[in-house]
Amino acid sequence: MEQERNKASVRRRLHHVCTATVGATLALVMAGGLVTNTGSALAVPDWPTTFGYNMFTYPPSQWVGGVLYEHTHRLLGSLVGLLTIALLAAAWFWEERSWVRWLTFVALIAVIAQGVLGGMRVVLLRHDLAMVHGSFAQAFFGLLVVLWVVTAPSWDRLGESSATLQGSRLAGSLALVLPAAVYTQIVLGAFLTHRGQALWEHVAGAALVAGLVVVALAWVMRASPETAALRTPVFALAGLVALQLSLGFLAYLWHFTNLHLRLPYQVGLMVLAAHRMTGTLVWGTSLVFALRLARALFRSEGAGWSVKEASKAWT
Repeated sequence: MEQERNKASVRRRLHHVCTATVGATLALVMAGGLVTNTGSALAVPDWPTTFGYNMFTYPPSQWVGGVLYEHTHRLLGSLVGLLTIALLAAAWFWEERSWVRWLTFVALIAVIAQGVLGGMRVVLLRHDLAMVHGSFAQAFFGLLVVLWVVTAPSWDRLGESSATLQGSRLAGSLALVLPAAVYTQIVLGAFLTHRGQALWEHVAGAALVAGLVVVALAWVMRASPETAALRTPVFALAGLVALQLSLGFLAYLWHFTNLHLRLPYQVGLMVLAAHRMTGTLVWGTSLVFALRLARALFRSEGAGWSVKEASKAWT
């Protein structure tokens, strides 16, 4: 019993480090969105320096206009990199599961690659790299959410509820399809933001995600309404998707009607930033729900069985 308590205490420490890293990455995504929406991506023309300065010694008095957005984005990126290193060290010191330790190593490689992508966007003046940079940022955020879920105390407890859940084929399908659909929306949103393409594909994707969330909500309320670990994220997901649809409609009006001529620029900036942030939260919450659902359903059967069974729901 004492050993179990010590194990839980150690895992909570790792979870706290992971929580800090997820929070900082969320702020970084927000800052990156502001860089894009304000057209500040090239406000600082060099990298990894800032107008020849070491980025950490660049004078705050010169943080004005687009430089403020871009330089803040770079500093937040450095913070996320340091936190990822701390997460790796904490996992290899405290975590017993080898696959979790290796996931933190993958996270470190990913954050390094993401920083290089951002730098190459500036150095090479390649606008298409901005789209890759934004999409990869969301993939990195998703990886951190996975680590956040599997280090949480609820991860071990969820396996105990697997015997009480019904409709495993549909649930398994949701665990696979929902996050995939949300990430596809993120990529389509990147095409729309950076190239002005895939508008109606993005709209259709929004309808698909909304439909999947309704199905997920109905399934949880029918099969396991007493399981808070599933109920909480699916209700949060429903609320976030409703908000995201509203923000998406406002973003459409801002870009494709003359609304931007009638309202202050700051209003549009807030709408676009909120749309991007809410999309990130939808992505993260869909992963939380999918991972917890998969854990509750398939802990004993294994991943191969889960994919096989899930595919049957669509045939």
